[in-house]
Amino acid sequence: MYPIAKYRPVRTSDGQGGFTESLGRPRTIYGVVQVHAPIVKLIVDKNEDVKMEDMLNVTEGGAAAWYHVSGRLDNLGGQWAQYKLEREDRPIVPD
Repeated sequence: MYPIAKYRPVRTSDGQGGFTESLGRPRTIYGVVQVHAPIVKLIVDKNEDVKMEDMLNVTEGGAAAWYHVSGRLDNLGGQWAQYKLEREDRPIVPD
């Protein structure tokens, strides 16, 4: 298991009728990201607080990559859950 920085996007009003989205503070979760599988997957303990649209900053071997959680896959059984990930070039794109 590797440490992964998990960010939950927060939507706030800009005070002029629009909204802005920020990532807030990270929370460390532990899991495995399978990048070389046909579908990029995150495998974590089923009790971890992972939700759709969470942003993950995976740093392994000195290189960082951003992913967002796009769905939950079948449980592996026992204490493990797996989620489908999609790669993001930039987590938040300003207007």
